[in-house]
Amino acid sequence: MYLTWMNKTRLYLKENPDLLKFPDDDWYARQVAKGNTFQRIGDEIYIYERTQQNMMNQLHKRETYLETQWRMHSERNYHVLEEKNKELANENKRLRVENDAVKRAMDVLKLKMEVLQTKLDALKEKMIRKERDYSVVVKNTITNTYPHSSSSNS
Repeated sequence: MYLTWMNKTRLYLKENPDLLKFPDDDWYARQVAKGNTFQRIGDEIYIYERTQQNMMNQLHKRETYLETQWRMHSERNYHVLEEKNKELANENKRLRVENDAVKRAMDVLKLKMEVLQTKLDALKEKMIRKERDYSVVVKNTITNTYPHSSSSNS
């Protein structure tokens, strides 16, 4: 397939068989992603033969068809992505509420830990006082029971 220009030079149009395996909308998407877009050259100042005009019309029809396919594909994807966005937004809200609940539970547990730590510190202090008092009582008992043994050790 080729186009013949005014100066009798030929522009050959080759089709890559690997690209024919893709559906039209995927093929067009790949071309657009690579920066290859179809542009109408029918608006240029050229005089075409009948076969050349036919080729240009075919190219224009193909371009229109692919643009329509791409638009439909984009709209379809837009709705799917919009639904996913709504789902993710709802999931985000749910996780934030759950996170807030966990933070409140952690605050309650920290408060309980502080209360228990205060009680533990009070019990430790009370136990130390009792041990000190007990050691004084034992020392006094030993001193009173054996008055000579404490003076002889000194």
